[in-house]
Amino acid sequence: MIIQLAKLSKAYKIYTKPIERLKESLSFSKKPHHQLFYALNNVSFSVKKGEVIGILGRNGSGKSTLLKILSGVLTQSGGSVSVRGKVTALLELGSGFNPELTGRENLYLNASLQNFSKKELDVKIAQICEFAEIEEFLDRPFKTYSSGMKARLTFSFSIHTQPEILIIDEALSVGDAAFARKCFVRIEQMCKNENTTVIIVSHSTQTILSLCDRVIVLHKGQKVLEGKPKDIVKLYLQMIHDNKIPTQVIQADEPKQLIKKTDRREKEDHSFYNPALQSKAIVSLEPKGAQIKEVGIFLDGNEVNMLQQHKNFLIKMKVEFSHSFENVIFALFVKTANSQRLGGKEIVYTELFTPSCTYEIEWNFYNRLSHGHYLLNCAVVYLDGEERVLLHRIYDAYMFEVLKPKEISFSGLVDFDLEAKISKEYE
Repeated sequence: MIIQLAKLSKAYKIYTKPIERLKESLSFSKKPHHQLFYALNNVSFSVKKGEVIGILGRNGSGKSTLLKILSGVLTQSGGSVSVRGKVTALLELGSGFNPELTGRENLYLNASLQNFSKKELDVKIAQICEFAEIEEFLDRPFKTYSSGMKARLTFSFSIHTQPEILIIDEALSVGDAAFARKCFVRIEQMCKNENTTVIIVSHSTQTILSLCDRVIVLHKGQKVLEGKPKDIVKLYLQMIHDNKIPTQVIQADEPKQLIKKTDRREKEDHSFYNPALQSKAIVSLEPKGAQIKEVGIFLDGNEVNMLQQHKNFLIKMKVEFSHSFENVIFALFVKTANSQRLGGKEIVYTELFTPSCTYEIEWNFYNRLSHGHYLLNCAVVYLDGEERVLLHRIYDAYMFEVLKPKEISFSGLVDFDLEAKISKEYE
């Protein structure tokens, strides 16, 4: 094991008043003047070389404290920790960079501490600059950088210094989506080709699902869940939704239970429906007064999940209510297979919804998406005054593929249907 933690704890002394600290330092009494706050309490786990471990948890659960102990910034109060290998930690924006120096000066200063030769140093700096894509700002003071630019430069530096263990604390949540996807690809390459061990803290469950081999959930300083990303993310979402720690595995609905398949559809529209094309990360939260029973995409009355470009489709969602509600929002969102949220629509209805009926909501969907795989997320929300109360939500409810056209007519993810006109001027 490259990382081994056994009953790790980190406690802080909490004083009600500053004078209590002085009293304790001067007192000969054994009576303490403080209370102990455990940021981490009896945490144990191990990490194999080349694994990508995700850490989930609410704010204050001990995630950052754990990473600081692993990176050597903090020492534990109890238990043991063993880290074998060169650690590179990206704990906060700009960590290790002097704000008064330029970006380029910071790179040379930090890289020179890595025992690279002059030739290796120049090659590394060139690679870092190319990856960060902020060449025009490199000779400006680091303190003038935006948060996104700081994330680009510090992350680029971290991954190009040949770490054996890479520790990342929410750094990928800052900056644009394109750079985040670029980082994901690079992390996957490091784990696969360079056998780098990665520990990443993120509030994004989609990031965890995309990158990690195993997930650990911390709650109030204690490890409460550990296992495969798909299973643990389900439990974590249920935990924050219900505001309690789950004691057993919650079985999410399978895609085949969400959509009823008919013989007619399979016979008549088989070429545009692939039964094997189903979401592998579907998460259905516990219904709180309403339940999404079905969701699917339809063309000419038949369900499809293989969509042609530049055609109109219907997205249908069926909802049953167990209580009566007014002012209900039905929400639908589309995202890429890499968890990039593309957009969606919320529909607000002020009519009364009762348990006696099943309601079907339809969205007209003109497909401008590029070739690739996409996912539908859906939710039902009750508007209680200005407060939004979640009644039911399904993550990654439905997967579909946009078929590759014979001729490529646009680039990127979405066709904006731009019209071009060329004119010629004569001198």
